[in-house]
Amino acid sequence: MASTLLTAACSEGATVAAESGGTLAAGRARTRQLARQGPGSVQHLRVQASQPGQVVIVAAQGRAPQVFPWPGGFPVQAQVTVPKERLYG
Repeated sequence: MASTLLTAACSEGATVAAESGGTLAAGRARTRQLARQGPGSVQHLRVQASQPGQVVIVAAQGRAPQVFPWPGGFPVQAQVTVPKERLYG
């Protein structure tokens, strides 16, 4: 559940950053916001965003909530790449 949540959060964050007028900071913030919601929220979250060329990459790592007796939960990570939105006129 946490892995799916983190992937969805990265996807939304990358989309926000890739929108016309979007920023990497806004993409990171949206990723953090979504990854920390709900019962599968990710703990010890680290989010990075970059824009190499005409794409935006958002990557995140953290730990899933402890469900089984595994100290500190288990590691989860996700990375999503989306094209940077361009305006044609």
